[in-house]
Amino acid sequence: MRDWQFERTSRLAKAQRARQLAITEATTDLVATIDIDGFLIKLNSAGYELLALDEEENIRQLRWVGFYTEESASAYINCETPNAFRCGTSSSEVDLVTVDGTVIPGSQVLIAHKDSLGNVEYFSVILRDIRTIKEAENERQNLVEQLHQSQKVETVGRLAGGIAHDFNNLMAVIMGHAELGLLNVSSEEATKNALETILDFSQKAARLASQLLDISSKQMIKPQVLSLNEILSSSEQLIKALMGDEVTIDVAKDRALWPIKIDRSQLEQIILNLSVNSRDALDRNGHYSLKTENIIMSSKEARELGLATAGDFVRLVISDDGCGIDKDVIAKIFDPFFTTKEKGKGTGLGLSAVYGAIKQNGGYIRVLSTVGVGTSFEIYFPRDNSNAQLLQIKAEKRRNVGLTPGNEAILLVEDNEAVRHLLSTVLNNLGYTVFEAGNGVEALEIFSKNEQGIDLVVSDVIMPKMNGMELYRELQKIDISTKILLMSGHTDQIISLKEMGESNASFLSKPFPVQRFSDVVREVLDKDQQGSLVLN
Repeated sequence: MRDWQFERTSRLAKAQRARQLAITEATTDLVATIDIDGFLIKLNSAGYELLALDEEENIRQLRWVGFYTEESASAYINCETPNAFRCGTSSSEVDLVTVDGTVIPGSQVLIAHKDSLGNVEYFSVILRDIRTIKEAENERQNLVEQLHQSQKVETVGRLAGGIAHDFNNLMAVIMGHAELGLLNVSSEEATKNALETILDFSQKAARLASQLLDISSKQMIKPQVLSLNEILSSSEQLIKALMGDEVTIDVAKDRALWPIKIDRSQLEQIILNLSVNSRDALDRNGHYSLKTENIIMSSKEARELGLATAGDFVRLVISDDGCGIDKDVIAKIFDPFFTTKEKGKGTGLGLSAVYGAIKQNGGYIRVLSTVGVGTSFEIYFPRDNSNAQLLQIKAEKRRNVGLTPGNEAILLVEDNEAVRHLLSTVLNNLGYTVFEAGNGVEALEIFSKNEQGIDLVVSDVIMPKMNGMELYRELQKIDISTKILLMSGHTDQIISLKEMGESNASFLSKPFPVQRFSDVVREVLDKDQQGSLVLN
């Protein structure tokens, strides 16, 4: 080869190497050259940065496989290198360990460079940091799991609504006959006490059904003035059963506790969910405590807690000496679907529901926890300063209560025979003229044939053949002034009625006391056409 040809070839080769080096240095991917024994020969700037290496360091003393996790190193030696020898290249996902100990997921291509005889002279590695991609994949997977979880919750909510309908009918019959028994019983104290116990626990069972319906997003919230102490007293038996005999339970209640205003079901759910959380954190012989007290909050204290205003608050402290919560986890515990429990043992919705209920009622919750020592949840409820009379939590005793009489004609439509018989007995005893129907079709026939007229239609909502809402529409076609009182254990029916805006339609949630039923019937009969009533 002539000199000028050799020089030209050398210049071209040098320019090619320069271009390759420029490309290698410009890329954000790690590019490394490795000798046949596995030691690094070259590493681009992105590689130094990714591996947290000092560019002054002598990399020729470093084996490439030393930057892998144990699992990736095994795969590199046993799979990737043989594949590269055989096929020329091998692609895989690996986990690198940087100098400072950070584990980085990477997408790697291993290339075996061979001479003219097919012998491998050296290897090169091109590796891309895929942390962002992995995070996106994990986020997507979390969203998929959350979607599946929400679909499960929605399914359970629908199931709960169906169960509650039948359950509320059963409770209505039990409560109603207990009340009738109290009205007609002799002066025998033991019998009265027995009937009052039946009534009391029936009402508690009805509240449990209401809590079950909290799973559904359509559960209606009814804030009322309550005594936190009374709610705790009524919940103690359930909490003891939840904790078990081996857990020590302490309850300290401020006797002069101020009233608060909150939906009863929400308050019971707050206590129950936090109790479940404590139970899961406790060992067999753990300690659990509840404490109530009045707190006068200064502006500075209110700001520190994140409260909108200073003033009077009722504080509930729920504590346990369980495993505690890691400080890195505390910030996430109120996030929907976040849970540290094993798969299948928690929905991640309990504490988020607690947080939502507290915030909805103008309160605040603070978590204090030390791993291995225990956890305290401090809940602050605003003091209620209204003139509303404090509602009593215990079931009202019916010894001397009289039902509201009347003499109008009422069409009673109820597919459950036991409920229909109970309500018919109550209305007849009060002096009303009662016509009975087992479904909407029968009711329409009775209504059309009645020449004296019907003053009020009392109808269940969920019925075969024709439901209560459809019945109301048909009755309006016959006589637009017809009044109807709809009854149901499905709380979503309340929402539907409110959206209707019908002046002659009212709603009563099941189950209800006989006294309440008689009062509402009288109220609906006496009211002017000024808007629908939604009663609970």
